[in-house]
Amino acid sequence: MRARRARARAGLALSTSLCRVAMLALAAAGCAEAGPARAAPASPHLADGPAPRSGPPPGGPARAAPREASLRFELDERPFPSPLLDAVIAGQPATLVVDTGATHHVLARWLADELGLPLSTAGDVGVDHAGRPVPLSRIDHARVALSGWGRIDTPVLLVVPVPDVLRRLGIGGFLAPQLLPSPGRAVVLDLRDGRMTEAPRDEAARALRARFGEAAVIELGDCSGPSQGRELTARASVEGIEVTLKIDSGASHSSLFAASPAGKALSPRARGGRSAYAASGKHTVPVLPGARLRLAGRDAAVDIDLLPGAPRAACPSDGYAGMDVLRACVLVLAGAGGLAACGPP
Repeated sequence: MRARRARARAGLALSTSLCRVAMLALAAAGCAEAGPARAAPASPHLADGPAPRSGPPPGGPARAAPREASLRFELDERPFPSPLLDAVIAGQPATLVVDTGATHHVLARWLADELGLPLSTAGDVGVDHAGRPVPLSRIDHARVALSGWGRIDTPVLLVVPVPDVLRRLGIGGFLAPQLLPSPGRAVVLDLRDGRMTEAPRDEAARALRARFGEAAVIELGDCSGPSQGRELTARASVEGIEVTLKIDSGASHSSLFAASPAGKALSPRARGGRSAYAASGKHTVPVLPGARLRLAGRDAAVDIDLLPGAPRAACPSDGYAGMDVLRACVLVLAGAGGLAACGPP
């Protein structure tokens, strides 16, 4: 989803691609029959405060305890394709989708209303991947803490309405992990083992190469701007056609824009359709079955969605790499892009 300004105004321009990716994850999870709304379970290791600290070593200052958050791939005892993380937002337990396709940290409107948080807006309007308008609001300086991680810096949270299926599942928002690294450090998003950790950037890069081998490691491009948040891109190929894909852990399926060169070339092979959710509701997209996608050492046959619309000029890409490929990958997210490597599923 991208945002446009309804009127000129100084300050933050609200822009995010998150609404598209989060709703696509629901299609594969079979979440349409979810039960009543529920809050996320409280974690015994979760506190709405600063990150835990270890005791001071002899003769030295106190050091911050290692940050390590556990990622879940189940919800209500059913598999869920995207990584989930327990959090506390303004004192309320919540479940967040860990979504590299989100340009900002985002709160679901239902949770913001339930908590009575003050919202501000300047007539900002987003457009989801179905081309439909979605209103945006924001919350300044909300208190957000992640299980196993501690407090995170959230000067601004975007607030978007989401389909009722998300509310019934208790999903309260979306975490953009590429916004978490501090200078000189990296966030390691291990989608294979279900962990999110923090390490010095160079140390994390060496560990990735040692684990997967140099040939499997690729660089992640950083597409960002003061009014656009941050997006990650990578070079890949689909059916032998070179493409640039956005790295999108919030999407259950990989996709191409139908109007991209690869989408145009491959669209005659599309068959049937698949239902998915955008911020504005449910829609259906054609599917390219059994397409060969190569990314960061992974060579997989996946069913690729063909999305309406065209790549944005501000951060051009041919589509998105989703969890059908990324589930076998490890991402090292640093201040300017990062690295990725994948192995067998």
